[in-house]
Amino acid sequence: MTAVDPILKNCRSMVLNPHHRRAYLQSVSARSCGIIGYFSNYIPAEIIAAAGFHPLRLIGCFGSVSGPALCDPMCSFVQDFYATQCSGLADLLTGLVFPNSCDSLKVLRQVWQTRPDGPQCWTLDHPVNTDGPALLYLTSQLRRLASELAAASRSTVSDEKLHAAITEYNTIRGLLRQCYAKVEARRLRYSDLLAVATAGLMLDRNEFTRMLQEFAGSSLSQPLSGNPVMLAGPLTDDLELVGALENHGACIVGDSVTNGWRYCSQDIATGGDIYTKIAQHILSQASPTAFDLHRPSLAARAAELGACGIIFLNQERCEPHVHSYVKCAAELEQQSIKTLLIEVEHGRPGLQARDLMRIESFMELL
Repeated sequence: MTAVDPILKNCRSMVLNPHHRRAYLQSVSARSCGIIGYFSNYIPAEIIAAAGFHPLRLIGCFGSVSGPALCDPMCSFVQDFYATQCSGLADLLTGLVFPNSCDSLKVLRQVWQTRPDGPQCWTLDHPVNTDGPALLYLTSQLRRLASELAAASRSTVSDEKLHAAITEYNTIRGLLRQCYAKVEARRLRYSDLLAVATAGLMLDRNEFTRMLQEFAGSSLSQPLSGNPVMLAGPLTDDLELVGALENHGACIVGDSVTNGWRYCSQDIATGGDIYTKIAQHILSQASPTAFDLHRPSLAARAAELGACGIIFLNQERCEPHVHSYVKCAAELEQQSIKTLLIEVEHGRPGLQARDLMRIESFMELL
C-alpha cells in the first residue's frame, strides 16, 4: 500500500459510485450557496465559484438507473443524466448551466426548462467563431452569466472574487500538468491520474488542491511498459474501460479529452479585463461541438508524446465526435498514425466483449 492509495480509492469512488458522490455533495451543499452543475469546459467554473456556488462537472452516473428516456437519437451521456435526475439521484443540484453546443444537450435544456420541479437553468450562448467579434460577444455573455448567478445567490461577482477563483483553479491546472509529466515519462498510470482529475472536477477546490499536492509529489518505483498510445474524445469518465485498455497492453502516455489535458493544458491569464481573459481561454479550446475550425493537430500531440497510435473513446450516438473522428482518422492515416474507435455507452461501464478482440488486434498492429 502506497501513501496515495487512499486518495485513489476516494477519487475512484467519487467517479464510479453515485451514492458516495451524493453523500459528499450533501456535505458540500451545506457549506455553499448551493451546487451548480455544468456540462462543458466552455462553462467557466471560476464564475460559478465566484458567485458562491459549488461548481460540479456532470459526469456519467455509473449506477443502475431506470427512468424515462429522451427521444432517439440521443447520446447515451444525456440519456444517462436525464434518467439520473428523474430518479432523484441528482436532486441536490441548485441549477444547471448549459453550453450552446450539441443537439442532444439542446434538447435536454429544452425539456428541462419545461419541468416545474427541476433546478433552475442558464445557458452560456457562446459563438461558433473565434474572431474579434466573437470574443466581444462571448465576453458580454460571460458578464451576463455572472450577473444572473450572482442574483441567484443574492451576492455579487466582483473582479476580486473572480480573480481569486481563477488563481485557485490555475493552481490546480499547474499541479495536474505536473502529474501529466509523470504519465508521459511512464512513471504514473494514466488511469490513476484520470480518476484523480475527474474527481477533482466535483470536489471542493481547496480540498482538491491539498489532495493534488500530495498526489503530484508521489512517485512510482517501477517504470511502466506497453505500447505507447494516447486517448482522444469528449468527457472520458469510464475508469474501468481505461483500466482495461492498460491491462491489454496499452501504455497511455497522454490524452486529448475534456476532463484531462484539454482542461489543464492552459491557465487563464489574469492581466487586463478579467472577463475578456476568460473568453479568450474558452475560445482557445477546440472541440467538435464548438470552434472546430481551429482543432489542434492530434498528430503533433501524438508525436510530442511519442505515441504510435490514438484510441478514440466516443460517447455512443455523439454525432459531432463521430464526424470528427472520420476526418481525424483520414488525416492521421496519411501520417502513418493508427487509430481505433470505441463507442462508450453510459450506464454500462467497462470493456465490452465486442471490443476486446479489436483492442487486442490494435495492440498487435502497433
